[in-house]
This record gives sequence, structure tokens and C-alpha cells, in this order.
Amino acid sequence: MSTGSLGLRSSGSYGSLQQVQNNSSSLRKPQKMLKEKDRLFPWICKFAPRNKVGMLLLCLVSAAVFAWVLYIAKGEDARESIVQDISIQSGPTISVEKNFGSAFSSQVIEVEGSANAPPPPPPPAFFTGYSLPPGNPCESFALPPPPADKKRTGPRPCPVCYLPLEEAVALMPNAPSFSPVLKNLTYIHEESLTKSEFGGSEFGGYPSLRQRNDSHNIRESMSIHCGFVRGEKPGRQTGFDIDDPDLLEMETCGGVVVASAIFGAFDLIRQPKNISEYSKRHICFHMFVDNETEAFLRNSSEIDSDKKVGLWRVVVVHKLPYLDPRRNGKVPKLLLHRLFPNARYSLWVDAKLELVVDPIMILERFLWRKNASFAISRHYRRFDVFEEAEANKAAGKYENASIDFQIEFYRKEGLASYSAAKLPITSDVPEGCVIVREHIPISNLFTCLWFNEVDRFTSRDQISFSTVRDKIRSKTNYTINMFLDCERRNFVVQIQNYMSKPCRKKEEENENAYESVVLSAEDKEKEAAVSAEDKEKEAAEIGYKVTGPLQKSDRVFKPYEPVFAVVQIGSHQFKVSNRDTIYTERLKYCDINDKLILNKVLMLGSQTQTIIGRPILPDAAVHAVVEEHALDAKVIIFKKKRRKNYRRKNGHRQELTKLRITDIQGIEKPEMTTPPKKEKAKPVKVAVGA
Repeated sequence: MSTGSLGLRSSGSYGSLQQVQNNSSSLRKPQKMLKEKDRLFPWICKFAPRNKVGMLLLCLVSAAVFAWVLYIAKGEDARESIVQDISIQSGPTISVEKNFGSAFSSQVIEVEGSANAPPPPPPPAFFTGYSLPPGNPCESFALPPPPADKKRTGPRPCPVCYLPLEEAVALMPNAPSFSPVLKNLTYIHEESLTKSEFGGSEFGGYPSLRQRNDSHNIRESMSIHCGFVRGEKPGRQTGFDIDDPDLLEMETCGGVVVASAIFGAFDLIRQPKNISEYSKRHICFHMFVDNETEAFLRNSSEIDSDKKVGLWRVVVVHKLPYLDPRRNGKVPKLLLHRLFPNARYSLWVDAKLELVVDPIMILERFLWRKNASFAISRHYRRFDVFEEAEANKAAGKYENASIDFQIEFYRKEGLASYSAAKLPITSDVPEGCVIVREHIPISNLFTCLWFNEVDRFTSRDQISFSTVRDKIRSKTNYTINMFLDCERRNFVVQIQNYMSKPCRKKEEENENAYESVVLSAEDKEKEAAVSAEDKEKEAAEIGYKVTGPLQKSDRVFKPYEPVFAVVQIGSHQFKVSNRDTIYTERLKYCDINDKLILNKVLMLGSQTQTIIGRPILPDAAVHAVVEEHALDAKVIIFKKKRRKNYRRKNGHRQELTKLRITDIQGIEKPEMTTPPKKEKAKPVKVAVGA
């Protein structure tokens, strides 16, 4: 029984014991055959002549050898036919090749068809990473302990081991990385849009909640919303319009792209440092700006005839899809694969940062060496989404109600606080100012879904990052390289310098007005719902009347006149003269470059007279032009409830309207005449007698 059990168990794993038993039984049978041969041999010799016994034995041996040769040859033919049938039915096989560059080994897996099938088109190859050879300094590199400097606290850069540029260039993969599950990704294009239940925009296509849930079901072939829903192609009649020469330049960029953006003339263009000649020739540096930023660059003579500022090629974007500049910046930040359809790798750097390491060395360190297709730094302090949301509300970075709605929506979907149970995931909150990525289907899907969350909810992309990552990871086991924040600070430096508003010429003041950044789409819809009579009545109560848009033929800047007026706008009073500028509370129902009449004039004065109203002067008026709708400085309000241990900082920014005073009417204006100079009296000579 023991022998039988051992035989059955071995046959289930390798089958070795079963074969031994069969061989032992086969060895016993030849013993009986030998006995029979011993009996037959004398009997044959008895009837056969002695001189022919040798020939008989020789023929028997020859026949046995011939039969054995035929049996072996037949077995080999059968084995070859079986192997050939298996290879034909199994389809493609996988073969492994190794390419060695310099001192490193790079492994590439190629898919080949069967030999008998017709030659298919060349199949794709996939990059699977490499390992550093023994003795390389970066293999045993470890982060040193932070310096014990009590005077300097907070985040700081730490050393990073980069390979030399020549070795990094030699290690650039010749094939894309493997995209798990997803192989083909297309984008939805619609001209007729219907607004969904909540959130979204025309630029994003208003994806419904059902379409959102379907996009989280990862399949081999998918079609999703990813911005640029309307128009011919990204950048042309899509609401994020780019000139054709710039589009052609972006399509020809087929390697590495370094991109940034400035909207609202807020940041300065910071030139990358320590960039090699190889990278200057082979890497595309593109800076996306709006019309206001471009006007500032041209007035400051920073942009040349080739639309370049140093290494950056300036790309002007027309018809921005959002009123919020921060939300406009998310379009190139997350959708670079749509703007650069032929690029393989991209490096996004916020405009507030200065790049100080060559991009090829950054790609080698954070993508190729880690065998990753997406890399982003974790937050230096916070790891939990709920803590990040509270920090955003305390700093006043977005409306508290919108942040609470987004967090509650994610909580109902299963969002939980970060804990050690999520390891090897090291953080749920990224520092999104730098993104290093490869343009493959799965990473493109990730950034598309991330952008859809930013388009639907708040523009704070740190809040929606972990939700999109976890949904994709649950279906594909796709991982993202979240490196340390101190490593990010090693290759980018933040400089707190911002643009100052350009000093415009007088004749250009009327043509180039500031863009409104205050009104949202909901506010515009509310204003459109109010009738013209109600608008005029409410404006009259505040103290102004809109007379129409400013024309280029209007003469706004008149010579200075020594006349002043005291006007009331709302609950505030202002003393103004012509060519003065004032900031008042946000005036409804007027746009930039609209002409206004301020009719609540309380006092008029000049060098010769002063007129005081009772309380208003009926025949007086002050003319003004709307120059800008802006936001006041942030006011932090600290709330504390001692017994409930409640501490909150709420930020508030007052909406303002900037007015330029153009004329004052209702008082006699003296002419600006200079009094004649008094002639000096000539001394009279008096003769004195002797």
C-alpha cells in the first residue's frame, strides 16, 4: 500500500516514482525471454547444420539492429510532428532578447508569430527595466540623515544619485513600457452636449455619473471623455485654441517634452539651468500663456521673433475654457498627451519652479530605473486626503462648501483615511507641481480620469488623485512611483517672484483691458436671468448707470483739470478728479470697458468755488470706465471654540471693481492759464550833487 500511495502522489507532481515502477516491471520480462531463448537455441542448433549457425546468428543480429533503427527514427518523426502541431495551435510565442549598452543590461521582450504563418506586421516591444551593475555608486546609494539645524526647520532638498548624461542617454528605452489590460484608448468627440446632473463643463463634455463609473471599468479597448470634446482636434476650435504654426511644431515633437503654463500674467518665466547641448537639441520646451501674459512679454521685450524666451517656446492660447486661471492650467498639466500626440515622455513643471537638472537625467532616475511610467512626489507633510481637504479650507484655497461636497462624495464611494494597511502605497496626497510620465495607454487613462475629476469638482487636484489611482489599481494592479518630496526639491527650485502689472501706454489702455477672474458661470447665468429694468433700478440705487461699451474713437484721457468731486457708490464715498482710479465693491451688470455715469455727486469743487449738495447735486455727474474686476487681499478669520476644541482659519477675498475717472460735469472749469511773470523793476539812478 505504501508503494501504491507513493506512486500516485509522485504522479501528481512530477511522475518519477511511477516511471521507476514501470521500468522495474519491464526489467523482469527480459529474464523470461532469456530462458525461452536458452530453450530455443539448442533446438535450432539441433536441426540446423553447424556451419550455418554463424550466418544465422549474424542475420538475426542485423535484423534486430535494423528494426531498432527504424523504431527510433519513427519516434523522432512523431515527436517533430507533435511539436509542430502544438506550435501552430498555440499561436504567438514569446522570446526574450537582451541588449547591453555600456555597463548596463536592458531587457526587451518581443512577440513573434509562428514560423509557418504569413509574416504579420512588426509587433510591439515592451521595456521591462534594467538593473545597475555591481559596484555602481547609485546601487548602494542611501539618503543621509537630515542635518540637525535647529535654526532651519521645514522641508529642504536631499541628495539624489543621477547617472551621467551619456549613460542616461544610452539607457533610453527603444520600446514603450507595458500597459496592463488597456491596449487601445480613444477619446469621445461630441458637438451637441447636454448638461449632466452636476459639475463638468463644455470643454470636458459634461460626462454623466454613469459614464464616470463605466470609465473605471478598465478594458482592453476604451473610449472616454478627456477634454477637447468639440472641434477638429485638440487646439483647434475646442475652447483651448492654439495657432496652426504652434500646433504643427507640437505635432513634430516626438521625443521628450518639458511644459509649463502662465495664465493671468501672474508668474515670471524662469529659464531652466544646467541643460546639456544634447537636451537643447532634442527636447521640446513649451510655455503656454494667454493673451494677457503674451502682451506683457512683448511689452517687456522678452519674446523674440521666433516666439521664444530663452529655451521656452511661447504658445499662446485663445478662448480659454474656464474663468479660473488655476483650472485653465490643469489642461496642459494633465492632458499633454493630447496636445503632443507623438511625444513619448513629458515633464510638467509649474511656472513657480525653476528646473535645475537635465530632463534626461530626471527621466532615468525616476522612470527608467524604477521601471515606472508615472512618477510624482508625495506631499512633504500630509499623507491623508481628509487632512489635505481641511488644510485647503483653512488656507482659503477654494470654497469650503465645494470641498466638503467633493469629500463627502468620495466618502460614500469608499474613501478611507490613509493607514499602514495601504502599503506599499506610501501616501494619498501628492505634491502635484512636478509630473514625470510616459505616454502609454494606461498613464493616459489615468490623467484623463484625473482631469475629469478636476473638471467636475474643485480645481484642487491633490484631493482627487488617490481616488482615481485606487480605482485603476484595483482593476489593473497599476502602480505609480511616489518619490520623496526632498528628492523633488533637488531638481526644481521655487522662486517667489511674480509679474507686476505692465505700465501701459495711454492709447493702449482702452484696447487691452484686464480679463475678469471673479465671475463664475453660475453668476453670469444669474445676471442673465435679471431683466433690463431690474438691472437699471438696482444700479441706480447703488449710484451708477451703464451707458454702453467704450469705443476706440472715444477720447477718454483728457487733460488734467483742477476740479474735484465727492461721489457716493453704495455705502462708500470717494473724492476724485479726472484720470484718477478708485476701487469699489463689485459692481453688477457691467463688464470691462463699459462706460458709467456716477450720478450720486455730493460735492463739487474747483480753485474758485465749492458746491455742496442737499444731499445730492442734481445737475452734476462723474463719468468713469470699468478697467478691471479683481480680488482684494486675503483676510484670514480665526474661529475658536474653547470647550469644543474647535479651531479654524477661514480665508476671504472681497470682490472689487476698478474704475478710471474720465470727466466731471456740473461745475465751471477754469482754464489752466499761467500768470504772466512780473518784470523786475529796474533800479533808478539818482544823481547826487557834489
